[in-house]
Amino acid sequence: MVVRPQFRGMRIAHHLYKGLEDAARNAGLGMLSSRVSVHNVASVSALHRAGWSVYVQSPTTLRTIRKLTDDAVR
Repeated sequence: MVVRPQFRGMRIAHHLYKGLEDAARNAGLGMLSSRVSVHNVASVSALHRAGWSVYVQSPTTLRTIRKLTDDAVR
């Protein structure tokens, strides 16, 4: 996902993540996951603020996870 510079700081990414979570829940999914570059500070911050967990996957990549239900598989 990319938010153009003139629209950053308006919580657009946050609302897109929440919409994605709602759609995934409605589809019966229990968890979402993505990979983000360790250098992409804006995305990591937006995901963290939206409630996603962030883990180091490699020296250059972070893995993000959002459990949508209490019984989601890790």
